[in-house]
Amino acid sequence: MGLQRVRKAVEGFPPRAVADFLVSVCIAYGTDVFFYFDQAQFMDELDQFYSDSTPEIRQDPSFVCLSLAIFALGSQWTALAQPEDSGDTSQRDNQGFDPGRIFYNQARVLISDLIDRSCIKSVQATFVLGVYLMPASAISASYVYMGLALRKALAIGLHLEPDDPTFSLEEKESRRRLWWSIYSLER
Repeated sequence: MGLQRVRKAVEGFPPRAVADFLVSVCIAYGTDVFFYFDQAQFMDELDQFYSDSTPEIRQDPSFVCLSLAIFALGSQWTALAQPEDSGDTSQRDNQGFDPGRIFYNQARVLISDLIDRSCIKSVQATFVLGVYLMPASAISASYVYMGLALRKALAIGLHLEPDDPTFSLEEKESRRRLWWSIYSLER
């Protein structure tokens, strides 16, 4: 059943150009204060996802959920990234419509698949979903996702100084930044 949910969520991924735009908007407008994910690593994985239809990454619920969460979060700032004279007034004319809600709803279906996964991407996915919901008048749901992210982070030891010799310096720093971002918002 879990693999079917992941496959259905993958079908909802936007075209590559739209995905790149949403990720770039998320990075440009959403990562100035808090750390959500290693941007270079995520972009490499997204490239792998779009360039090869058979990789394991397409069946990884943590990656798929994180991607959808990033698309949802990035959608909150798309109006800021559009040129004033773009001629596209659909978003301005449709103030009540949130395109990120589509991605959020797809990601939300995968949460049950992330509960037992002990990996950093599952922590990141729940964290980004919580952040996405904060300005969406869904404080209760945001609180649940943030709490889940915090508890998953504790379960995988993000709160501890990483002493695993297999972690690179970049991985250690990513773990630290993610922990303090989650901790700061969950307090």
